[in-house]
Amino acid sequence: MNVVIGVDPHKATHHVIAVGDNEDELAQVSVRACRTQTSRLMRWAEPFASRTWAIEGADGLGYLLSQQLAAAGERVVNVPATLAARTRLLSSSRSNKNDPNDARAVALTALRHRDLREVQPVGHSEVLRLLAKWNKDIGDQCTRLVGRMHARHRLTRTIADATCQLPKLRTGVRFPSSALL
Repeated sequence: MNVVIGVDPHKATHHVIAVGDNEDELAQVSVRACRTQTSRLMRWAEPFASRTWAIEGADGLGYLLSQQLAAAGERVVNVPATLAARTRLLSSSRSNKNDPNDARAVALTALRHRDLREVQPVGHSEVLRLLAKWNKDIGDQCTRLVGRMHARHRLTRTIADATCQLPKLRTGVRFPSSALL
């Protein structure tokens, strides 16, 4: 029996549901997104010999997990979020939005649509490109933060200088009468 394992990825946890050919739910689990996520999911999926992993947004939030599974030799397909949402809304039962239903919709979408893009493991050049982009983003964020801090410091300095000048203005500085006209 072919099994499709639907994954609804999040930053903190991933909800996973295994669905058989007849669209019956076989098992489900929720795992923490961490270094051991792949090994834990692989151990959980051992009973399903012929399996396909369907990950919602394998190019986005599910990128790391999809790459880890693909590198481990698993068959992984990318399920677009809009297609999974359509499947969830058009299903006759369990149409409300929550993690188990989202993972089930991802699995059913992969089961019904055999032409989904298969995820290929990326090489070192792609990893280096992502690291370089991340480094540039951090540098840009640091530059923005320093600029904000500098502007705030100048504003604070200006306010402090103006506050120090107020007592001098109150101590009898007189303007010539011609200045009032």
